Amino acid sequence: MSFVAPAKFSFLKHLKCAYTGKEVEVRMIVSPDGKQWYFAPDATDSLEIVPSSNELFDRLSWRGGVHGAAVGAAALVCPYTGNPLVPEQIKGVGFRALGGFSPSEPMDDPAAFARAMLMRGGVVPKNAPTPGPRNVSARPRTEPEIRDGSADFDASDVAAETADRIVHAALPKKVRVTKPGGK
Repeated sequence: MSFVAPAKFSFLKHLKCAYTGKEVEVRMIVSPDGKQWYFAPDATDSLEIVPSSNELFDRLSWRGGVHGAAVGAAALVCPYTGNPLVPEQIKGVGFRALGGFSPSEPMDDPAAFARAMLMRGGVVPKNAPTPGPRNVSARPRTEPEIRDGSADFDASDVAAETADRIVHAALPKKVRVTKPGGK
């Protein structure tokens, strides 16, 4: 059975959300075979689905804890990577922005995750941890699955759904994955 716990590496402590400026808790998913993935479900994420385009632009306008710091087209630039964000409407559900770094998307390298969280405008600080060697079978990015058409999803839901799919894909086919208190 897989489990989710706070990440223990010291370089994953005191990381801040580029939008809110608040410290985030980095979580670690561990599968039965020992594979680990890292994500920050409490960080603001452009993939989080919101009910309206106005709310999406409002959320994306935050930078370093300052509301309205990025307005207009500047809000459609990822504060981590500096890459453009592309708004997407999911009919009957809401809006999100694709592109850039997504803290709710689990990564298998804790140092690479820390570097991405520390990056601002595509620039990584010189004292950032160095990522380990890349696994040639790195998993592709996944899109969150919307099951019932409700707009009640947030970044934590997206992270949990993504984590569940990743762990499920890594397990032998005859293992059932359950989330504590979940389905």
